[in-house]
Amino acid sequence: MNSDNPVGAENQQGRLESYLSGFADGEGTFSVGVTRRPDLENGFQLVPEFRVSQNAERASVLSVFKDTLGCGAIRQNDRQRRADRTLVFVVRTEI
Repeated sequence: MNSDNPVGAENQQGRLESYLSGFADGEGTFSVGVTRRPDLENGFQLVPEFRVSQNAERASVLSVFKDTLGCGAIRQNDRQRRADRTLVFVVRTEI
């Protein structure tokens, strides 16, 4: 196989996308929070969120998500529980 083969590069990108998709399927969640907001026209605020969590020892995959998607933040998963050492990649938008 020739290392200058562009198909190989495309194939690697495809494998990365497939890996991240499978990882998110197992370790991720999609949710939409609903908050009552009388100051808004429809009275509610929607907050869609995508999250992927991982132990700190394996947190490098969260950086791959952030770099690949070009958005989001990595933070401590549960700030209230000191024993929780997991990290989470979060993409969140308020509508």
